[in-house]
Amino acid sequence: AVRGIVERIIQNSRKLAIGKYSSRALKSILDASHVDRQKLISQALAKEAVLLSVDPNGAVVIQWILDSNLPGKIGMITGQLQGRLAQVALTKQGSVIVARIVGSSDEPSYREAAILELYDLDTNSSNTAIDGFKTTNWLDSLLAEPSTCSILFKAFQVSKPAIRIRLSEKLKPKLLKLLKEITGESNEKVLAALQPAQRDQMIPVHLMKLYQELISESK
Repeated sequence: AVRGIVERIIQNSRKLAIGKYSSRALKSILDASHVDRQKLISQALAKEAVLLSVDPNGAVVIQWILDSNLPGKIGMITGQLQGRLAQVALTKQGSVIVARIVGSSDEPSYREAAILELYDLDTNSSNTAIDGFKTTNWLDSLLAEPSTCSILFKAFQVSKPAIRIRLSEKLKPKLLKLLKEITGESNEKVLAALQPAQRDQMIPVHLMKLYQELISESK
């Protein structure tokens, strides 16, 4: 009987995950299930990770998977989000999911792959949009939004030194371009020479940490 129930849950996992009440019920079922059943249900949910990660209710169960003790959980989700991480991150719910992946110390190879994709350094990523429309300039969009800018900063912090060099080379010119648009000043030396109070007034909070990390501290 239990096996039949689990099979029905797996067959209807997407529908259950996007329901306001059924998603909470599904989370409770996962909490109470044996690890083998948790894995089976989670694998079914992971197949819908792109759509669930941007859904207010679906994100609840994807977050459960990422917070669980299931082996291979990071790869389970990032494997499905590959090529669409940036677009997912630019949604309210998705930004939490992507931030969790970037901030995880589990399965570092998957985390590194996710970071390279966010920084548009993953040559295997197509950046295909959820609706099938291919677009570019994801990194510019990620940099401009406070929530995703913080993800870029965290990604920079947790990366290995060799990777960090690549991230800096990719992001620094984009950051300078954005700062020029905001402050009207593109000269790094002029920006660095400003008094702290002046910089705080000119540069938005969500860009300040990156500015200090990539420009100010590098001087």
